[in-house]
Amino acid sequence: MTLSAPNLAISGVFGAAAVACFVGAARGSRLRQSDARTGLRALLVTVGLWASLQSIQMLVTDHAVAEALYLSGLIVGFGTVWAWLFFASAYTGHSFHRHRPYQLGALAIYVALILTKLTNPIHEQYLASGFVVEPYPRLIIYPRPIYWISFVLAYGFTAIGLYLLFRTFTRSSQSSWALSALVAITALSALPKIAIGVVPEVIPELSYEPIGVAIFGLGALYLVEDSFVNLEAPTRETLFDEAAEGVVTVGADGAIREYNDRAAELVPALDGDVETLAELTATLPVDRLSETTHLVEQSVPEGTRTLLLTRRELELGPHRLGTTLFLQDITDARRRKAELTRHDEQLEAIADAIAHELRNAVGVTEGYLALAASESDAPTERDPLEVARQSVRRSKEVIEDLDVLTRYAQSIETYHDVDVRPALDRAIESVDADLDVRLERDATIRAADDRLTHLFVNAIRFAAYAEATALTVRVETDPGRLVVTDDGRYASRAHDDSLFGYDAAEPTADAGLKLPNVRSLSRVHGWDVHLDTTYDGGIRYRIGDVDVIETAETTTAASV
Repeated sequence: MTLSAPNLAISGVFGAAAVACFVGAARGSRLRQSDARTGLRALLVTVGLWASLQSIQMLVTDHAVAEALYLSGLIVGFGTVWAWLFFASAYTGHSFHRHRPYQLGALAIYVALILTKLTNPIHEQYLASGFVVEPYPRLIIYPRPIYWISFVLAYGFTAIGLYLLFRTFTRSSQSSWALSALVAITALSALPKIAIGVVPEVIPELSYEPIGVAIFGLGALYLVEDSFVNLEAPTRETLFDEAAEGVVTVGADGAIREYNDRAAELVPALDGDVETLAELTATLPVDRLSETTHLVEQSVPEGTRTLLLTRRELELGPHRLGTTLFLQDITDARRRKAELTRHDEQLEAIADAIAHELRNAVGVTEGYLALAASESDAPTERDPLEVARQSVRRSKEVIEDLDVLTRYAQSIETYHDVDVRPALDRAIESVDADLDVRLERDATIRAADDRLTHLFVNAIRFAAYAEATALTVRVETDPGRLVVTDDGRYASRAHDDSLFGYDAAEPTADAGLKLPNVRSLSRVHGWDVHLDTTYDGGIRYRIGDVDVIETAETTTAASV
């Protein structure tokens, strides 16, 4: 059978497309990201192979061989879809091509379609074919259901890649019309497939996508390579498109250059209604917190939404390049903070009420005990009134301890650089006990001043309760911690960390809440407290994770 001019012409077109693709793959590109370069090269190689198979098919006059070449081309052709998606994902700065589930899913689909095509002679649900010689020799394809499923999948996945590219082009401030035209040509290469259904006697049953991809690859590599390289977005995923925050970039002229999906979600006016920073600001009811930070209150169907807007100037040396705005939805965080504040205020009010009532009750009891003592006879060996007075005194201490715990065991919002010596001095002044308190190595630490003072107050009160004659506070820097030691009647070696528990009567039931309060006031700073169980000269415990700012090599002592 003699080949006609149309066979030779069509074969030549596909052969030229194959050569062009192979040349482009060999040349490579100047794209910055290796995955984008790899994806483009894989695309050109697979498309070149696909075009080669179709070029050979037009030179074959045997039906079986022509069908085998056609099926082989379809197998290779579906592989170009994955190469296209790999390239589009990498070029636009995404990492879909690196996600293992996507890779495994693509492999499973590809293998399934290959098996379906190879087993077509058995099930005949992919396609049937014929061969005609008029007006020129060519293969005729009769699609079956699985063919159309494969067709929809191929073009559906291809459309995803086209969307990623067009989205990148349209959001760029640079001119991208040439590249957009090249991508459009690639998409239009599907039109002959439609025309085949209209005039099958004229247009041969081939896939014309290789020609479109060849035009795109060669145009991008040789005609508009600078734009092709400049529009690449190698870090877009992590810094822009998929950021948890809304991001808006503004040029030095005040014009909005780019914004991500999160920004458009938080500020719907970005999608077409505003073009400059001034217009954007006018749509946002801003409450200025600082030069760079603002709060934005928005009315939404769910109520009120609060955004934190942070502004960062982009500068290179003396030149101002523009501005970046970061938008973060802090509605839930602000609501939680308000709720915590309300609970804290409510807890403080309850604590005030409880302390007031308990103090009144103890005061009345003290008054009657004093009256009873003045009217009683000489005390016995164990005067019941004296026992009652001791119990009342202990109750007063417990009340004060509970009051301190309630007020100061709440979360710390602001830390300061606190000098240890003044905090310890205030604690010494507030405790009535016969005790020498020594500070080894004065220091400045990050803490809440009032809570640190009450921590020392409880430490001194416990030392006094333990009949200690001295209490030492030592500041250590590596690691940062406070070491508190007394020489009282109880030894650390005989106890464990249950000393710091509210639910344990350690070392005795009369010890009260002093050491448990030390632990609570430490924990609220983020510090941990542990007993030194190797020490037997009294009680020694270490308060760790303390941020020591600076120290002075001095030792000072004071008497309580």
